Amino acid sequence: MKKINLVFILAIACALFVCASGVVSATTYYVPDNHEKIQWAVDNASAGDTIIVRDGTYTENVDVNKRLTIRSENGSANCIVQAAITDFPVFEVTADYVNISGFTVKDATGDVEESGFGGTGIALNSVSHCNVSDNIAVNNTAGIGLFYSNYSIIENNTCDSNSFGIGLGDANNNTLISNIFVNNGLFVWYSHDNIVEDNTVNGKPLVYLEGLSDAAVTDDAGQVILVNCNNITVQGKDLSYAGVGIELWETNDSTISNNIASNNNLAGIFILGSNNILKDNNASNNHFGIAVFSGLFNDIVSVNNIIENNTANNNAVEGYPGSSCGIRLDASHNIVRENKVSGNIIGIGVGSGPDSYILINNTISCNHATDNIYGIVFINSSYSVVENNIASNNSRFGIFLSSSSNSTITNNTVEFNNDCGINVLNSSNNTVTANTASSNNGSGIRICESERDIISNNLALNNSWGISLQYCNNSVMSTFNCRIEFG
Repeated sequence: MKKINLVFILAIACALFVCASGVVSATTYYVPDNHEKIQWAVDNASAGDTIIVRDGTYTENVDVNKRLTIRSENGSANCIVQAAITDFPVFEVTADYVNISGFTVKDATGDVEESGFGGTGIALNSVSHCNVSDNIAVNNTAGIGLFYSNYSIIENNTCDSNSFGIGLGDANNNTLISNIFVNNGLFVWYSHDNIVEDNTVNGKPLVYLEGLSDAAVTDDAGQVILVNCNNITVQGKDLSYAGVGIELWETNDSTISNNIASNNNLAGIFILGSNNILKDNNASNNHFGIAVFSGLFNDIVSVNNIIENNTANNNAVEGYPGSSCGIRLDASHNIVRENKVSGNIIGIGVGSGPDSYILINNTISCNHATDNIYGIVFINSSYSVVENNIASNNSRFGIFLSSSSNSTITNNTVEFNNDCGINVLNSSNNTVTANTASSNNGSGIRICESERDIISNNLALNNSWGISLQYCNNSVMSTFNCRIEFG
C-alpha cells in the first residue's frame, strides 16, 4: 500500500511539473527601454503583461486592445501623454480588465459626439472591469469617458479644465470615487446604477443622487447630478465652472430655484424630465443657460416643465452659432415665461433643426429677449404660443418662426431689431395678431415662402417696410393691420 501511494504521489508531482512548465509568466516592458513608444509596447505585449512608462512626454494616441496594466514609473506629474491627433483619444481601451494609472493625458480636443470618442483623454469603449486611477486629465473635450462600459472603477483622478471631466454614456454599474474636478465636472447620459462618492468639484462636494425621492440638497455643492429622482429641491447654490451646473436626468417633480449656474461649458441647468419648476436662477455665460431636452429618439419625454423668472445672459460659445441659447427647449408641452435673456446667440430657442421631430404645444410668454443675435426662435414646432414678449435690439430677428405650423404669435412688442421684427419662413397655418413692430431695420412683419397664415390687427411703425408677404400662398392679411413706414 505504501508503495502504491508513493507511486501515486510521484505521478501527481510529475503532472504538476509538466503543467507548470507550460505556463508563460507575465512580462514587464519598459518604455522607452524595450519599445520607444507606448503603442509599440502594447502591440508587442500579451494579455496579462505590464507596461511601465518612464518619465517624459510622449505624443501618441494609444489603442489598448488587450488585457494589460499600463502605468507610469513615477506618477502623473512626471509622465505626460499628449494626443498626436486631437480627434482621437489619448488612450482608447477596447479590452476588459485593463488598468491605466499615473499619467497626465492632454489635448484630445476633438468633438466627442462627431468623432465617436475622439476628444477624450482616456476612453473606455464597450468594456468592463477596468481601472483608471491616479491620472491627471487636462485640456480635453472629455477628460475620462466611459462609453457603453460597465463595472469599472474610476478612482483618485484629477480632471482639470476639460469640457467635461468625466462622461458616462450608456455606462452602468461603475464606481467613481475620490476624483477631483477643477473647472469641469461629471456629465451623465443614459447611465444608471453607478456609485459616485467622495468626489469634489472646485473644492466642494459633487452631489450625485440616484433613485432618491422627497429630499433637498443641503450640501454646499460644486455640482448637482440627479438621476431617476423625484421631488428634489436644489436651492441657493453656486454651481459654476462645472461643465454642467445642475443636471436632472429622468428626474421629475423637482424644484430648482435661486441658484447661480454660470460659466459652464455645456449648460448651467440641463433637464431631461417632467413636471419640474425652474425659477429665479441665474444661468449665464454657458453654452446653454437652461436646456430642456427629450431622449434621443423621444424615448424619454420632458413635459410640463415651467421655466420662470430666470436670467440667462451671454450664453454664446464660439463654434456653436446655431445652438448656443439662453434658454433651449428641445421638448414639447413646456412653459417659458417671465425670463430675461440678453447677449446670447439665441435668446430663447425652441426646436433643433430640420432633422428633428416636431415639437408641439410650447408656450413662450412675457419674456424679455434683448440684445441677442436672435431674440426668440421656433424651428420645427407646431401648436405653439408666443405671446406678450418683448424682443428688442437683437442683431437679426426679434421673433423667428421657421418650418412651423398652427402656432400663434400675439401681443408681442418687437422693436429696434437690426432685421425683421417678426419673420415667418417656410411655415403654414400660423396666426400673427395684435403685435406691435416698430423701428426695425427690416420689415416690421415679414411672411416668406409660407401659406395659409393669418396676419391681423398688428401695428407696424417706423420700420424699413411695414408688413411684407413674399412668395406666399393663400395667406390672409386683414385690413385691420396698421402699417406706418419710413418715408
